[in-house]
Amino acid sequence: MVQMANAYIEFQVGDPSAAGWMNLFLRRCIGEPGSRFRFDFIDANDPAHSVVKVNGEGAYAFLAEELAKSGASRPPSVTVSLLESIDEDVFPLDPADIEATWFRDPSKTDGGFVAHTDACARLVHAASGMVAQCTQHRSRARNHAEALSLLRARVVASQHLFSTAGAVARKLTESDLPALQSFRRPG
Repeated sequence: MVQMANAYIEFQVGDPSAAGWMNLFLRRCIGEPGSRFRFDFIDANDPAHSVVKVNGEGAYAFLAEELAKSGASRPPSVTVSLLESIDEDVFPLDPADIEATWFRDPSKTDGGFVAHTDACARLVHAASGMVAQCTQHRSRARNHAEALSLLRARVVASQHLFSTAGAVARKLTESDLPALQSFRRPG
């Protein structure tokens, strides 16, 4: 997998009281106003689920290190996923495999422009069933591009996970087959 500068970090919070950990983690990562990274919330409508895009050279490596440091303090009800941002020329998605729907962001009822147009994008990758959405921009095209980038990162990460799991399973099957064949259930 190609190491890219940008990354996505996704938070799933099972217990609302643990949402404070996510906020503290992001504040610590953002640091000073002159930080080398820019944090953009891609999908943050649900307090239990947020996706943040981190832009800047070395963002993925930085976040991986920060997540490793904070592992002991992370509440058990918080799940964090770190995804590399993958360029379209490295891993193109077939547009025929993507179903796009447009919707209004129900949480933006404060009179902002986002609530008055169907600019929010939700993309479904037909081959994998993965979903990505972006609700943060007024522009339909910008939301679509951001959701497509997130979807690409999720598909690449899942393919990498499945190929790694398959390799481990093949290795276990080849090395443990004689032992497994000699094992008999009692009874």
